[in-house]
Amino acid sequence: MSAGKDKIRKLAAVANRYNLSYAMVSDGETEIAIEFARSSSTPARTQIPAAPTALEIKSGFVGYFRHSVPLGSAVSSGTPIGIVEALGLPNDVVAANAGTLVELLVDDGQPVEYGQPVARVETAK
Repeated sequence: MSAGKDKIRKLAAVANRYNLSYAMVSDGETEIAIEFARSSSTPARTQIPAAPTALEIKSGFVGYFRHSVPLGSAVSSGTPIGIVEALGLPNDVVAANAGTLVELLVDDGQPVEYGQPVARVETAK
């Protein structure tokens, strides 16, 4: 099996594992992108309802998430709580509201999609 086919198979496996509709990898010389047509019958992942005062922070990019603020930290509106690395470039993920970072919904290095919730901030009551 050629190195290219191996990369494609690995990328497809990651995309399927995380139920992604789009995945891309680049090593500087070669760029491979895969787009899947996901049907609406694909089961949605079960999510635990958040407390009414917990607001989700969503990724504005497709890439790999890394958090930069520890749980329990106070954040202000516009505070970067992590980055999404896309095409080797870091893109800030910022809190939209002031509060306390109470939950990270994805692990460091995990792929995320545009609009995917990555953390929750509990706002002051």
